Amino acid sequence: MKKNTFRFFVLLLLFLLSGRVTAGEKPGETVKRLITYQEQHEDLTPLLKESVSLLKSPHYDVRFAALRTLVFAGVPCPEAVPELLKLLRRPVPEKNRRLDALHGYALAALVTVCEDEKVFSRLLDSKDPKLVTSVSMALLDSPRLTPALRKKMRWTGSAYGPPLPGQIVDPSFEKGIDFW
Repeated sequence: MKKNTFRFFVLLLLFLLSGRVTAGEKPGETVKRLITYQEQHEDLTPLLKESVSLLKSPHYDVRFAALRTLVFAGVPCPEAVPELLKLLRRPVPEKNRRLDALHGYALAALVTVCEDEKVFSRLLDSKDPKLVTSVSMALLDSPRLTPALRKKMRWTGSAYGPPLPGQIVDPSFEKGIDFW
């Protein structure tokens, strides 16, 4: 009996230390705490380590708040890269906007925290056309874009929908800067 009790407490302790659950805090409280801190402080580096562990949370809102913290911190965080890659490589079911948004924020966080060109190179070599297109678009305005990565960038229109005729949706752009 003592052996089983000891094993239970060891497993519980390991689970709590893994970052999957913040002891004594509900997912909604975690999200509220992270967003409140983001609103009140300019320097988010004290939250980076916790945000990396919260990326493993089974709760969508907690993962989203952690991604938001990584993006808003705007500083390199190599510890977050493996978890972000796991999020990006998960398949997103069709028409699941919540996971699609999470995927987009994970990509924004990766472009923000990762400085390793090889990571982006491997993503651009992926066989998933949606991932390759997303990474290509994310890198366009990023300081992470290098000439070698620029050569690997691809856009596959069929990954998002049927090809559309080339039209300017908002014709006010044609009127020039004076229009604005």
